[in-house]
Amino acid sequence: MTKDGFVFLVMGFTGKKAAAFKEAYIAEFNRMEAQLLQKTTSRNLKALPDKLTPEQQSAIKELVKSRVEAIAQDKRAKAAITMWSALKSHFGVTYKDIHQNQFIEALSLAARIPLEGEYLSKAPAAAVDQNRYNFPAETADPHDRKFGNAWITPRVILDERNRAPELELLEVLERDGYDVTGAKIRIHAMYYIAKQLIEMQKELSTASRYMSAVVNDG
Repeated sequence: MTKDGFVFLVMGFTGKKAAAFKEAYIAEFNRMEAQLLQKTTSRNLKALPDKLTPEQQSAIKELVKSRVEAIAQDKRAKAAITMWSALKSHFGVTYKDIHQNQFIEALSLAARIPLEGEYLSKAPAAAVDQNRYNFPAETADPHDRKFGNAWITPRVILDERNRAPELELLEVLERDGYDVTGAKIRIHAMYYIAKQLIEMQKELSTASRYMSAVVNDG
């Protein structure tokens, strides 16, 4: 909800408590606005203008990591060097200095770079073990689940201690010779969006605690 939306909502309240509420909402939005401006300035100092944000950099690193870990252990070091070198050669800069407008292009390239040790030819249908494509509901359970997999949140999805059946399935399909580039790009883009959602939730939680404290003190 925007600042105007909050103001419209609370201005309809009356009484002593309402006055405190109004002051709290307005003060909190001003505080959040200043804090967000400060964060933006801080991020710009860490990353050059128009360069990939830390979240976008993380998404590319996760994609590279998932591809490297999908091949044999003895070929992983070479695969990692191949991917990072290809990105630098294509864009002319390290991945951290890639322009924000080229983020999706960078993801696409990272998903398509051929790596030694990957299965590139499609296996005959009769030779494929169909059980490898089985990912029942239990594979989506958090590592510390108590009530089944109903508690799937952005934080659970991004927790590296939990399995990622969506990526495991793509790795199996890739080994069998299928091109899953588009699916990989969308999944890692959604991871990036989930990280942004978590940051928004943190901001809203901070705002809620602040306003509750102001109202209770009043």
